[in-house]
Amino acid sequence: MTSKVNTLKKKWLAYNNRAESYNSEFSPGRILATPTLDDVKAYGIDNVFWNMGALSHPDEPWAVDLNVQQGIWAYLTLTHCHDELRRIARETRQAIQWAIKIGGDLDQIENCLIAETQETDVPTEIHQRLTEICLVNHIPLSVLQLIFGRLAQKFCRLWMTWNTKCRKLLRWSENW
Repeated sequence: MTSKVNTLKKKWLAYNNRAESYNSEFSPGRILATPTLDDVKAYGIDNVFWNMGALSHPDEPWAVDLNVQQGIWAYLTLTHCHDELRRIARETRQAIQWAIKIGGDLDQIENCLIAETQETDVPTEIHQRLTEICLVNHIPLSVLQLIFGRLAQKFCRLWMTWNTKCRKLLRWSENW
């Protein structure tokens, strides 16, 4: 029985704190009841305190005024739109970061391929890595160079398309 009394006490404390806070902050026309814990324990099941009638507001503007209801819906729509814009801005910045990373990776590969074509007496780490890639994938170096050329071309087209708008997008998305 003591666990139920403790649970009731916790619920009563939470209710009482919120009801007092509500009454003091909003000065409502109908003040929420804040009975003592002993009073609450003594209430029967049919006591008006258990009826949430005090929390129903049939005369409040949000319950009856169409303009207020439309204003609430407009505010909610605006809030949802801002949330969606925040998500879009985050995805935009992530896409641009991805493009910058891929561009850097392609630059590194290009530098490796350029270094590969230069004659050296001692095989470099780059040379060994390219040889390993070619051996593992059973492709000659010329095919790897063609694949890189095609990827770089495709990426450059994408980057040129994006490049005209990237600064504008980054400036726009930093607000979100």
